[in-house]
Amino acid sequence: MKEVLTFDKFPVGNSLGTHSFTIDASTLRLWRKLYFDEGRPGPVVSPMVSPGVVTMIVMRAYITVLRPAPDGNIHAGLSLEMRKLPEIGHTLTTEITVSNKEVRKGRLWVYMDIMTRDDHDRVICTGKTKSIWAR
Repeated sequence: MKEVLTFDKFPVGNSLGTHSFTIDASTLRLWRKLYFDEGRPGPVVSPMVSPGVVTMIVMRAYITVLRPAPDGNIHAGLSLEMRKLPEIGHTLTTEITVSNKEVRKGRLWVYMDIMTRDDHDRVICTGKTKSIWAR
């Protein structure tokens, strides 16, 4: 079992780890059911995956890599730049790297860089996220 990830253990400039997720038709059907067509049956028409699905994959990596974490963390922001849309069947691997951390107004801020690549090592998206870390 991993130790709880505390503020003092964030290694600035180093990777916290990676998480991989394979995009399949069932994932896209669930996404459509939640957001687009109220679950009407039918095939997934386009092989391309929407930016919203990529964002979900990035956030899944974030909550997986940054565990176990203390209770009470606040996800304070996320910005992503999509470079290429992946396709059904691709495996996306997201790496999260600590870019900075600081104590500001008594709060523990952690800043991270995000890089998501497909199984052909093409960059799908890059981004930045920030969190207020619990004590």
